[in-house]
Amino acid sequence: MWAVHNTPAVASQDAYGGLFIYHSRLMLEFLERVNTERVDFKIYRLDVKKLQRHLATNRYNRIEAANISDAGYLGIRATVVP
Repeated sequence: MWAVHNTPAVASQDAYGGLFIYHSRLMLEFLERVNTERVDFKIYRLDVKKLQRHLATNRYNRIEAANISDAGYLGIRATVVP
C-alpha cells in the first residue's frame, strides 16, 4: 500500500497531488504492460444470466459484478455460483 506522504514531488499535505501522481504512474505501468504483453479485452452487453454461455472455460481473469449481487437483482449466491 502506498502513502500520500511517501509520494515525491508534492507538498506533504497535498493529498490530491499525491493521488494524481500515484494514478498517473499506475496508468503508465498499465499502458506499458498492454504494449509489451498480449492482452485481450472482451466486453459483453447482455443479461448477466446469459454470460456463462459466452465464456470459454478458465479463460477469464476478472468479471465485474457491480450491483448484480444486490438482493433486488440476482443476489450473492446466484452471482457467485453458476
